Amino acid sequence: MIQHLEGYILLASISKRVMQSIDQIHNVLNKPILGQSLNIVGTSHPYNGVQLYGWKSPIAEHKDSTGMIFFMPLSITAGTDQVVCQDKSVQLEIGHLYLLDDTKPHHTIGCGNVVALFFGSFQARELNEQLYKDVLDRFSSFVH
Repeated sequence: MIQHLEGYILLASISKRVMQSIDQIHNVLNKPILGQSLNIVGTSHPYNGVQLYGWKSPIAEHKDSTGMIFFMPLSITAGTDQVVCQDKSVQLEIGHLYLLDDTKPHHTIGCGNVVALFFGSFQARELNEQLYKDVLDRFSSFVH
């Protein structure tokens, strides 16, 4: 399951500190990542559970064992990127909130780098509008 959470859009401007982190992730993604078939990099010290991740598309189909995760693209270098989960595809937009069940097979379609905020994981029964608002608030605090 991949879902674009309509109406949950980042309004805060991105700080210089976060922009520098985005640039560092892009620099890593622009070089071959030895032993890394999925071309994914992330931060190791989450701020309130929020982390920055980057990936180089396309990413082959895979599944993780995390659960329901939220993510929000902050940078897409090739202009477009899609996440496909099972039989549903969403076109990613910068500053928009998405929900992915990463225990299901998923992959990306694109040809550039994406850097996004990630938060989670949650069980499906925990999902509700208040949680979506809380995640958006956490993402806003992280980038500000």
